[in-house]
This record gives sequence, C-alpha cells and structure tokens, in this order.
Amino acid sequence: MLDDNPAAPAAQPPVFLISGAAAAKMFTTPLDQLTPGAPGTTATVAVRFDVVPIADPARNVVGIVPGGDPKLKGEYVAVGAHNDHIGLSRTTVDHDSIRIWNHVVRPEGADDAGKQATPEQQARVDSLLARFRSAHPGRSRADSIANGADDDGSGSVAALEIAERIASLKRKPKRSILFVWHTGEEKGLLGSRYYTRHPVVPLDRTAANINLDLKLGFGSDAVFPSISATFSLAWSFAATPTDADAGSFGGVNAPCNAFAHGDADARCQVPELAGERMPRAASD
Repeated sequence: MLDDNPAAPAAQPPVFLISGAAAAKMFTTPLDQLTPGAPGTTATVAVRFDVVPIADPARNVVGIVPGGDPKLKGEYVAVGAHNDHIGLSRTTVDHDSIRIWNHVVRPEGADDAGKQATPEQQARVDSLLARFRSAHPGRSRADSIANGADDDGSGSVAALEIAERIASLKRKPKRSILFVWHTGEEKGLLGSRYYTRHPVVPLDRTAANINLDLKLGFGSDAVFPSISATFSLAWSFAATPTDADAGSFGGVNAPCNAFAHGDADARCQVPELAGERMPRAASD
C-alpha cells in the first residue's frame, strides 16, 4: 500500500502539433534549412479544442445458477462485486520490498493507511528483505500497478467461491442466483449502472442484490466467519445512500445490501420494498 497524495508531477509546457504550412509562416528560413534552436517569429494563436472520452473495451461478467424450486426459480438473488481497481500509480516501487513492508506494518491494508513502522517492525522488515534478496540475487521487480487486492479483489474472489459452492450443491437454493462481476466501479459505478439499464433478467424479478466490496477476507473484521450470524438481521437496517455498486440497484428500486468491513451494511436498502421482498429472499 502506498501513502495517499503523492507529489504531483511538474507542470509541462503546452505542446501543439501544427502543419508544415503553419510552421513555414513562423520562420523566415525555409524549413528544410532550419537547425535545432533556430528562432522563429512571434505568432498569435487562437485554440479551440474538445475533450472527448476515448472508448475502451470493458465488460461485466454474468453467471446464473438456476434455482431448485419451480415456483421461485423465476426470481433472482443477485450477488455482485467489481473486478476493477484504480489502474496505475505515478510512483514506481520495488514490488517485493513493499510487499514485505505492508505485510509487517500494514496487514489490514487501507485500515492501516498512514501507519508507520515501529523500530521492531522495521528490523523485521529489514531481516525479511535481506533474506529474500539473498535467496533471489539480482532480482528486482519495479511495480506501478495498483492491484486492488482489497478493493475489490477480495469481493471478486469471494463471489467466485460462493458461485462455485452453490453450483456444486445437489440441492440448489429455491431462487436462482445471479452473479455479476461489474466493471468500472472506480470510474463511477459504470458497470453496475449499465447492468441496471440493460439487465440480463428483469429487475422486478430480482428479489435482492448483495454487494461484496472491501476487506472481506483478512484481519479481525473479516466478513465471512460471521456472515451467517448477521445475514438474517441485515434487512432491518435503515436506508442511506451508497457509492458502491449496490447503489445502482437501489437507484432502480431493487432491494440491495452491501457487505463490507465485517458488518452487514444495508446502506442502500429500499424501505418500501424491503419489508416485502428482502426477508423472503433471506428466509427462503
């Protein structure tokens, strides 16, 4: 994990691409006779430009495990996570040394942000790094990828584990289970918003959405050791806005719930629907 707010790069002078005809008007010497550093004339430039998003391929991944009850299999419980993170960092680090440092000093990831090493922890980091480099001489891996193991690698693999487990059951849940791995969550819930506008199954047949995002698999607050104890209680929490993918479902009146940071957090529950549909989904 890297400290937030790294120093911004120095501002660069504006650069324009111009035609040869425009360049010829800016020099008294023919262009083919110019040498590097040759002075030109002054020019007044009027610039108009458009900022246009660049299309970049991305996709949601969707899978369905059909329910086992003929009457209820037409209803769906959606389980979602997002498979993107924030991309590349401006800062390049030594992959192996920072992995060791984070493992010793910041084992809780984002919850340990800003935490600095004690003298004892730094000594352990130095010892482990020396041992690693002795075993791998000459090895150095520069890394600028923000891997997102917590946000939301943990939720993505948790959803996959749940899917594999449910698919292996001889007796399936009564309702069908819809698994959606959303793309573009960090860019503004792009994948989940797209899904709710172009659903694979009708939204009014979606009994509930369960979103898995952040800190699901490690530390004292891991969700899944206590999920069975909290799940049946989750539906009674009050509704408040959320900026996670579950909010996209809440925005179209699909009952939703977000598991994160060790608690069943109903930040986007839809009150008028929760009383009718969410308890049924939990109890059935």
